Amino acid sequence: MDYHHLESLPPSSFEGVYTMETFVHATDPEAVLAGFSRPGGRVALFEYDHDLPSDAPPDMAASMRTINKYMYAVMPTNKRSNPGVFKGMLSDAGFKNVVVRDLSENVRPILSLFFTLAVVPWRWCRICW
Repeated sequence: MDYHHLESLPPSSFEGVYTMETFVHATDPEAVLAGFSRPGGRVALFEYDHDLPSDAPPDMAASMRTINKYMYAVMPTNKRSNPGVFKGMLSDAGFKNVVVRDLSENVRPILSLFFTLAVVPWRWCRICW
């Protein structure tokens, strides 16, 4: 179901919503949050912003800038996902007691692994071609 159009569901048909790396795909994030905030609505967004720490490896920072540049068509909300933006959007949508937790330290090891797994073959292919 398209989470932009939850109006077809009865108002109390769900107690909460959980997203994991999907909110960045919203073309109208305010409409999505309005649907999530219906009576009794609670939300847990497991999303990320695209702000990198100053000590990020240069290759990783360049890769993230490239992703942000070319993935806008499929991740339009990602362009807006700077630190604090989601918290403001949730508050504006009527959510109370909005809490943001930075889980960067928990996910950084796996992101570094994924980066290494992707960049090594990419560099090898650049040399060969």
